[in-house]
Amino acid sequence: MRKEFLVYIILFLGGIWIAQLIGKDYFATYGYLNSVHIERFVQEEMNYVDLFWNILWTRGKQFLIIWMLQMTACKRILPILLKLLFAFLLGFLLMVCCITVGPTGLLVVLATLFPHGICYFLAVWGLFGWQQTMRFEKRQRVKEIVIQIVICMLLIISGGILETVIGTRLLRYVLKVSKY
Repeated sequence: MRKEFLVYIILFLGGIWIAQLIGKDYFATYGYLNSVHIERFVQEEMNYVDLFWNILWTRGKQFLIIWMLQMTACKRILPILLKLLFAFLLGFLLMVCCITVGPTGLLVVLATLFPHGICYFLAVWGLFGWQQTMRFEKRQRVKEIVIQIVICMLLIISGGILETVIGTRLLRYVLKVSKY
């Protein structure tokens, strides 16, 4: 457990290092956090219904790929790879937000991950964690898969609703307060 945690910390720091290496000029000019995009995001009104369907479409594809991969031979290594990727990308995102927005970058990261991130985390856990905790006979395997899919779909839809309704407004508020 200690070695695993150490690897996550190293990848988190690696994400920070890569973001520093790329630098502020790239993110301010070409990156997804350039000032024009952030100002338009804060000032303009959104169509929340279209945003919800876009989020649901995007997250649905991601979870479908993860679900299909966990049915293959790489189901044992996939959770580890997802944790490693998350650690690296969290460090990268944190540093990019701090470079672009300043000290309130931590608040921007929290606003982009919560509260909907909890639903997405539970959905990923549902894809991998339930297989070890649920033991059924072979004929009940189909029932287990259907239950797993339905619960994960409900969590993804709940996460999409939270991301649309709360996440975007929270992110707008944080960006306004940071006077970007």
